[in-house]
Amino acid sequence: MGAIKQILMGIVVATSACVLPNHSVNATSLINFEPVDGKFPDGSVAVDNMPITDQFSSLGVTFGIDRNLDGLPDAGLFPRLEAVGNSDPVVGFYSTKGGGIDIAAPGFEERLGSFFLRGVGSLANEAQTLIINC
Repeated sequence: MGAIKQILMGIVVATSACVLPNHSVNATSLINFEPVDGKFPDGSVAVDNMPITDQFSSLGVTFGIDRNLDGLPDAGLFPRLEAVGNSDPVVGFYSTKGGGIDIAAPGFEERLGSFFLRGVGSLANEAQTLIINC
């Protein structure tokens, strides 16, 4: 179950929409972790293993990790930006159809893009929950 959670975290979050129903104007923001001209909304340059903290706060979105599963983000724990491909020893996910570590299955390369989110550790099946505050 942990491996599935980790895989889904990268896929679902990369395509998730955040609806803001309690604000005066309802809005939806799409966050896909593909930097524009190599940069995120806060101007930071996207790099492999970068902690994703408040780079999207200008869109009203911040991220955290709940490792102790109490429903709240744990201090100092943030998801990491993972570059597609087996470029480092840190594993975002294992693919049996894509040819190995951090490689999308054929036909899904565009959906995965160049970057995706992974958890804090280097174990793809480590239990942790992604917290998205919008």
